[in-house]
Amino acid sequence: MSQQEKIDVTKDLMEDLEEHCNNKSLTSHNVPISAFHDIRAMLDSVTQTVCRNSDFGHALILYLARKSLREDWMSYCPHYYDRVGDFFQLALKETPSNFATCLKGYCTSGVTGVISNYKKSFLQLKSKTSTLILDKLRDATQVPVSRMYYVNFDENITAQHGVVLENWPLKKFASPGT
Repeated sequence: MSQQEKIDVTKDLMEDLEEHCNNKSLTSHNVPISAFHDIRAMLDSVTQTVCRNSDFGHALILYLARKSLREDWMSYCPHYYDRVGDFFQLALKETPSNFATCLKGYCTSGVTGVISNYKKSFLQLKSKTSTLILDKLRDATQVPVSRMYYVNFDENITAQHGVVLENWPLKKFASPGT
């Protein structure tokens, strides 16, 4: 094939290739996504190596958490030995994946973020408990009760609706919110 024939045959393909190269040079590169894929590939490689050599009788858990909010992605926490998960459940009362999520939160926001998150979840729990108590009161009275009265319960609830409170789990009869 002569040089001119080669040029004629590849002319269309060369134009497409040049257009592709020009487009690629104008695009912006996403460094955080590239870094994520590089780290994920490295972790997968480490994980595969550990799995291949797991017959040596060692247990391994590997955690990776990002310390920046700008680069948000899931924590990485593979474990391949059931007793590792059991240990976390017994010792920390958490699953390894929940622990990884907490670790990520701590790395991102420090102690203040953990405390803030704890306060938020505690307030949500108190709110849910108050709602549950009111719902159960409404079920017991079978009439719409506007709110739960902790102070003067006898006059506001027992006298009006005939509901008697027994076996309250706390020493003092008070709202869960207090």
